Amino acid sequence: MPERYTLEVSSPGLDRLLKSGRDFERVIGRRVKILTSAPVNDKQEHHGNVLGASDEVVSLKTDSGEKVLIPLAQIIHAVQEVKF
Repeated sequence: MPERYTLEVSSPGLDRLLKSGRDFERVIGRRVKILTSAPVNDKQEHHGNVLGASDEVVSLKTDSGEKVLIPLAQIIHAVQEVKF
């Protein structure tokens, strides 16, 4: 190529939304933040590590140490949390 150019490469990135069971399977063992449409264990905002996932539910170990099963149908927003 005779001229200068800039090559830009993009990826879904760390802030990609987690939507499906497969998305959550990819981040098993990692920390996530999940917001639900209705309270699950009296909370709508959950922070913790993903223990497992299926097409119907996400298993999360919260910061308080409890295990919570969150139905995928109730998740309105979920992202991986990354600490720098």
